Amino acid sequence: MILGAEQKNTSIDSISILKEILNTAPSERGRRYVACAISCCEHDAQQLVTLASHWVKFLLWPCTSQASFTSSLIIYQQLRARKRAKRLTNPSME
Repeated sequence: MILGAEQKNTSIDSISILKEILNTAPSERGRRYVACAISCCEHDAQQLVTLASHWVKFLLWPCTSQASFTSSLIIYQQLRARKRAKRLTNPSME
């Protein structure tokens, strides 16, 4: 099942967003918060999509230098590139 959300003709991979936010949380407390938020969705696909969408809108966009749609896409593309690089260096990770 592919989970995604559409925002102004741009799709996001919700599962990848949530995994990257969990993996790059700056502290143990942050990782715990993200893990709790994800587990509260109880494997409901729509809730996971909504969670990822909200974090993109309210966490990633405001953290960009000008909070523009373009700079947010750049951050998302960087997250995807990092995931691809990890996959290439260690194919057993998934």
